[in-house]
Amino acid sequence: MTDYLILLITMLVSMILFKVLFQGLNRSSLHLFGPLQKRTKRIKNKKRVQNIIFYILIIGFLMISNAVDLNSLASGIIMGFLISLNEIIFNDDKVTS
Repeated sequence: MTDYLILLITMLVSMILFKVLFQGLNRSSLHLFGPLQKRTKRIKNKKRVQNIIFYILIIGFLMISNAVDLNSLASGIIMGFLISLNEIIFNDDKVTS
């Protein structure tokens, strides 16, 4: 039970931190995710594609983490990173570049 709580807390904290970091990088002069956001803006069923990619990323990560035997802390950080990356790529509030 403690491992799942550590995983959940670490995932939430890293998701917030990475989301703030990615938004800052996207709003800077780098426009790091601008080209990807332009491509995902053209997708008709964007929410469905975003969910499919999310599930593929999480299932793939869980399969790899079980094989490598990552602890809850590392798993939470990586899952937070993947969730934030998925959200920022499919976010079209401010498509730049």
